[in-house]
Amino acid sequence: MNRRERQWDFMFNALSAFLFFVATCLIGGSIVCLVAILFEASLDWSIALLLLLAGCALCELSLAMAKAGQPMLSSLQAIAVVLAAAPAEASPSEYFPFGLAAERRPSEFDCQSLVAGNPDHTGQYACVDLPDPDPLFEQYIVAYVSGVGICNVVAASPHIEDNEEGAVTRKVYGNATRKMESQFGPPDERVDHSRGPVGSEDALFREGIIGQDREIFEQWNDLSRKYKNLDSASLTIAGGRILWTRRLQHLPVCR
Repeated sequence: MNRRERQWDFMFNALSAFLFFVATCLIGGSIVCLVAILFEASLDWSIALLLLLAGCALCELSLAMAKAGQPMLSSLQAIAVVLAAAPAEASPSEYFPFGLAAERRPSEFDCQSLVAGNPDHTGQYACVDLPDPDPLFEQYIVAYVSGVGICNVVAASPHIEDNEEGAVTRKVYGNATRKMESQFGPPDERVDHSRGPVGSEDALFREGIIGQDREIFEQWNDLSRKYKNLDSASLTIAGGRILWTRRLQHLPVCR
């Protein structure tokens, strides 16, 4: 048996012994719980018996590995290698919507407040240019809370001149949806809701959207599991514009 075959044989024996150890602990633990319930045994007695079974299982693991011709330390090292090879959940990666980080201030990007006030006060700001703009949009509305940071940013496309069927709007919206799906995957929510006969008619798409008789949007939730600096995102049609919203922080003051 060559070296590679011995290594594979060793790894197989280590994995088999470890699985046997886990199975013994699970079965033993189930038996202990059942006995404790049936005979109303005390918690201390149950824990002691479970530890005894675990110790026996560990001895069996040691004996099994000794029969395989490997010392206990090497066996545990092999088990560690097997466990380390298991896929771990990836930590969130950095993501900055349009180049924005939550701790930045509107004044850093020459954004103008929608109401009068001191620079960087709590409120909404209109921004024409951001560090990483998207060519689909011409304006960005940033919601900022003093002492907290940027809560969200809404990107607005230019006003779309369209026919009643909304051919251009549908095309632009479709392109934006595919772009977001390429970044975040399929949306968690996809809504195309109509109110009344006007909203349900595709031939009157534009009238339905402008009159708010038809609502269309996509929603991506819990993005903080995958990305730092991003909580959720949504895409919708409002009037004659496509709105792309990205929430950077999920805090009560940001709602």
